[in-house]
Amino acid sequence: DGVSSAFIYHGGTFTALAGPSGSISTSALGISENGSVVGSFFTSMEIDADGYPVYGPELSYIYSAGTYATFAVPGAINTTARAISPDGRYVSGYYASETTQQAFVLDTLTNAFAFTGGDGFTIAQGINNSYRTVGSDLSFITGERPGFIYDIPTGTRTDVMLPGTTRTAFRAIDNAGVISGWYAADGTIHGFTGYPGAFQVIDVSGANATWVEGSNDFGVLVGQYDRDGLTYAFIATPVQAPIPEPGTWALMLAGVALLGVVRRRG
Repeated sequence: DGVSSAFIYHGGTFTALAGPSGSISTSALGISENGSVVGSFFTSMEIDADGYPVYGPELSYIYSAGTYATFAVPGAINTTARAISPDGRYVSGYYASETTQQAFVLDTLTNAFAFTGGDGFTIAQGINNSYRTVGSDLSFITGERPGFIYDIPTGTRTDVMLPGTTRTAFRAIDNAGVISGWYAADGTIHGFTGYPGAFQVIDVSGANATWVEGSNDFGVLVGQYDRDGLTYAFIATPVQAPIPEPGTWALMLAGVALLGVVRRRG
């Protein structure tokens, strides 16, 4: 019924995350090296005139040592946390207010928000231990839509378009600066990992589209793909790192198929 349930997957075991008190729908979207998890949740739901459930407002949380801490961008209608830095200091994501929709970075030491700028609806996601976050736009606008690298300490943003693409979406950056994500080209979606000038395409065999959404310092990638109208999760591991040659990636897991759901990938 449109409700999301969050989980942690470790050692072959799924552990449910109930979310903060009062949650009726919860997503988990990022995890730090010490196991702190970030995501978003809803505590209310209404039925619209067409009979469909409408959730909101959306708030975000940090789950650490069994405790949820919640937060929202001031003035936001929805706040969606997408990633947390390896040391747990910074959280990135995006928010929507009555007047704007933009990516944010939260410094958990000072509780101060920074905003990455850019045109349209932007989203920030992966963060490394050099405090660089990566992201892209999230709006359906015309023209080229670049990915970006945002240096948190200096507030400097650099936009990047992968060659031959109409949309470039950066979703993860490891501590060596390897970026992973997905891009649109030739009417379809392809995953990738590497550097803007030398990257490896990651396409699940037989898939209609592949989205890479996360990575770690061992080169392991996580994401999802569509095949025959179903959406699956995957974990992919490299045979050699950091940028393997074609054909040297192995899919380790194809998760539960989801049919007829609203996707939250962005």
